[in-house]
Amino acid sequence: MLEEEKSKAALLQAWAGDSLTPTSDQGWAYWIEVAIKKVMICNNRLAKAKRCLKGALIRSHTEKIKLAEVQLQGDPTNEGVRDILSDS
Repeated sequence: MLEEEKSKAALLQAWAGDSLTPTSDQGWAYWIEVAIKKVMICNNRLAKAKRCLKGALIRSHTEKIKLAEVQLQGDPTNEGVRDILSDS
């Protein structure tokens, strides 16, 4: 039992970056709740980063389409530009 408590304390210490030990008024439930909140914060940051990347990809394709449309106005028979336009 003592080894299990030590491993939990070490895990929580590594997670939080400081010395965490449950007290009599704050048991493991509190520390697990804190860890869950930190995981949720990380997940939210990850989701935001993914949305930013998706937005950048969409903007990139939009720019390719605009460029291809301008090039097609000058030469409507250009197959290379038509391929770029259909891919984007």
